[in-house]
Amino acid sequence: MTYDELIDWLFEKTSLKPQLGFAGRNKSAWCWLPGKSMPRHETIARAMKNAPLQGCTQLAYEDWFAPMAGQRCEILWVGLDIDAEDNPGIDLTAIDYHASMVRTSCSGRGVHVIHRLAEPVTCTHETANRITKHITAPLVKALSVRVCRADKRMFWMCGGENRIIQQSD
Repeated sequence: MTYDELIDWLFEKTSLKPQLGFAGRNKSAWCWLPGKSMPRHETIARAMKNAPLQGCTQLAYEDWFAPMAGQRCEILWVGLDIDAEDNPGIDLTAIDYHASMVRTSCSGRGVHVIHRLAEPVTCTHETANRITKHITAPLVKALSVRVCRADKRMFWMCGGENRIIQQSD
């Protein structure tokens, strides 16, 4: 699945624009759309063309080119970031997470567990993290492994050792 196909699949239930990210190999962000401020067009073009890592958050916004603060947005999916370092001796790829998709992380050792929501959850940028944590809390509790992060965040989907392990829908 290409980056574009993955974005289309994750955000197929919204007419809003997915929050996209582009970063260097060290996961330091080069550009977020939308981000904290309006990006320069040169920055966007350079990041989209040259960034080794491409990703997205769980959110879709009204406008890529306006600052994210104050914008209405929707949560389309939630993700759990599970690191191998936090779960020594456990084959994270062998667990059935009952998720929409499970992918290896950029390192190829951890996993990203993705749960697509039945319907988008409308919120604001300021309330999105609290709502995301509320949705993921029972998912984290049901697992027998340590979850690194289960909040609103950028998931680097392409450019590392990412590959699909499981996909159910």
